[in-house]
Amino acid sequence: GGLATSATFNPDYNLCFRVAVDSNGDIYIADVSNHRIRKITAADGKISTIAGTGVDTLSGDTGLATSAGLSRPTNIAFDQSGNLYILDSGNNRVRKVVLGTGVITTAAGPTGVSDPRGIGVNSSGVVYVTDTHGSRELKKINGDGNFETVIGGFNYPHDLAIDGSGNIYVANSSNNSIDKVVPNGSSKSTFLSGLNDPRAIDIGSQGYVYVADFYNHRILKVNPNGASSKTVAGTGSAGFSGDGGDAASAGLDHPMGVAVDRWGNIYIADTRNYRIR
Repeated sequence: GGLATSATFNPDYNLCFRVAVDSNGDIYIADVSNHRIRKITAADGKISTIAGTGVDTLSGDTGLATSAGLSRPTNIAFDQSGNLYILDSGNNRVRKVVLGTGVITTAAGPTGVSDPRGIGVNSSGVVYVTDTHGSRELKKINGDGNFETVIGGFNYPHDLAIDGSGNIYVANSSNNSIDKVVPNGSSKSTFLSGLNDPRAIDIGSQGYVYVADFYNHRILKVNPNGASSKTVAGTGSAGFSGDGGDAASAGLDHPMGVAVDRWGNIYIADTRNYRIR
């Protein structure tokens, strides 16, 4: 309940540090090694725990999310109704929190994925995940609550985002590219190449694609057609600097998360600086 600027996060360089923004502009953080999902309320800058007890375990389904056990939650996403989906990676599950009631349930898992890292929800409410350390495929949760393969051919896919037309963008991390999957999952193509282990991706309200380029210590903004991109944060070298100045002149250190709110503000999970910026 205190100010977020006084809070401590515990990201893991070998895992994830992800951030998401809801329609109100409130910020949600996958605080992976603290086994919690945390929320920064935009109106007052205060931080609170939305899910998890801080203990690495599995518990709490059908109860309050704040009393539920998570294990290394690495990513988060919202559906059109504002429900929160948690990629409970250590438990190989997708958990759903109805924010209106605070109740948590398991949406899918543990069978069918191994340490997944990417999650997104399309406009129809279909949940997609990247089976990062298992089959390395893009999967979705089908009507039976099971993981179903959509398309393969990725190399440690770490994150995904879905545009307004239903195209799915996958951070194909070890291929150093962003791949674009058509809505029905029948094919994919390279959307952006020449990256250095991209770990996170988001899409803004105007269709621009934002990429956390991990080892290049920068955030890219990419034209929707993939034809051009520019650095919007980071200098290309690891460091911490630049608060209060131009983001493109600021030092980042291995950014693992990026999110864009509906006003175009960009939030960065600056992993080795232990900050949300």
